[in-house]
Amino acid sequence: MDSDDTRPSLKDLPDRPARHFTSHDVLLIVGACVLAYLGGLVAGFGFIIGPVVAFIGGLMATAVRATRFGRPNEPALGRISYFASISVAVLLLVITFYIWKGAPYVDGAVAYLAPLVGVLVYLIYLVILFWNRRK
Repeated sequence: MDSDDTRPSLKDLPDRPARHFTSHDVLLIVGACVLAYLGGLVAGFGFIIGPVVAFIGGLMATAVRATRFGRPNEPALGRISYFASISVAVLLLVITFYIWKGAPYVDGAVAYLAPLVGVLVYLIYLVILFWNRRK
């Protein structure tokens, strides 16, 4: 046995936990944003697959919170994040159905800009989720 023991000690731990994003986290975060926009865009042209795609984006938005909750090496998530994730999923679906109900839009700008409302809601949710209030 070697006398050089390289086991980590408490001195090696950082002062406070830091966020670490894996490739799966990035895929969920970016994928939900893209699916939220594409769902609204497809719904804006009158296709029923648009709300289905937005529903999958909403599931991915809730999965972002679910996969990050309880990680011991990261800052704790706020209590509001559970209700915010479900609210974002429902709002994405409602916004997309509202776009689909009024489709097809004659003005192309409405079809391209209306789905950005869902993306904006999702981005606000990400700020709520990852904003570290404890300094």
